[in-house]
Amino acid sequence: MHYYKVVVKGGHVGTGKYRELIFYIAAKDAFQAIDEALKMPGVKHKFSALIGLNEISHKEFIKWRGTSAYKR
Repeated sequence: MHYYKVVVKGGHVGTGKYRELIFYIAAKDAFQAIDEALKMPGVKHKFSALIGLNEISHKEFIKWRGTSAYKR
């Protein structure tokens, strides 16, 4: 299992505008992590919604997994 920090564009803030949402996802590979992040509520649902993807350590994943991407 690998751990990823996925940054995507969130919608519902006006035409042509977005806010960054950060999700911490455990997945077997980067493609699965991207797929899961793009299915989250409030995320723009095009592949261009992906801003960034970084593999992180298990320790960092445990630290951040309980925080809400929507309230940061």
